[in-house]
Amino acid sequence: MSKIPLHRKAHQEDNVDSWLMSYADMITLLLAFFIIFVATSVPKQDKFAAATRGMKERFGTLTLESPFDDTYRAMVGIVATNHADRNIAIEKTARGMQMEMSSLSLFAPGSAEVPPSQLPLLKNLAETLKGGALAGYTIEVDGYTSDEAPPKGAFASNWELAAARATRVLRVLAEAGLDPAELRATSYGPSHPLVPNADAKGQPIFENRARNERVVIRVEKEQ
Repeated sequence: MSKIPLHRKAHQEDNVDSWLMSYADMITLLLAFFIIFVATSVPKQDKFAAATRGMKERFGTLTLESPFDDTYRAMVGIVATNHADRNIAIEKTARGMQMEMSSLSLFAPGSAEVPPSQLPLLKNLAETLKGGALAGYTIEVDGYTSDEAPPKGAFASNWELAAARATRVLRVLAEAGLDPAELRATSYGPSHPLVPNADAKGQPIFENRARNERVVIRVEKEQ
């Protein structure tokens, strides 16, 4: 049997753990890279504070604990209880909140008269807007229509139809006890559609027309 020379065997044993040195170097480099990455990712406190101040100035300091949010939650509850969430959308805005109502669910087609079946819901929402929580807020009712002309003999144009609908809702708010000095109505007619009334070929899109027929109640804090 041949024997391995002693000097060769000793040389092999000296290099058994040599890979550990390369592995340790790699781990050290990764650790150094990680430390540098974390250190450079820390945001500058002065810039962060400036951004926070800017957001507060732009959007205000409305919190979930404010009295205004109690009104918001109450109105959302009324809409849900009456299963009207498909026709009424309530959302917060930078200056308060707004309630968008489908005119086709609130009025008869081409009319500004509220059917008796819809009055209780509208009055409940109006009652909720009363109270000291909204002191200093103004309530604006905006009327919008599609591009479809109203029935002949009813209104001269969509401007008059939108104005009559906005005024009718405003009257319900006033009858609920809201201060008339804080109420106002505006007609936008067909000039501010949410979606196109017709396609590229000029053909009417009836679903879009229905969506553009709306009344919006804006509750906003005066600047």
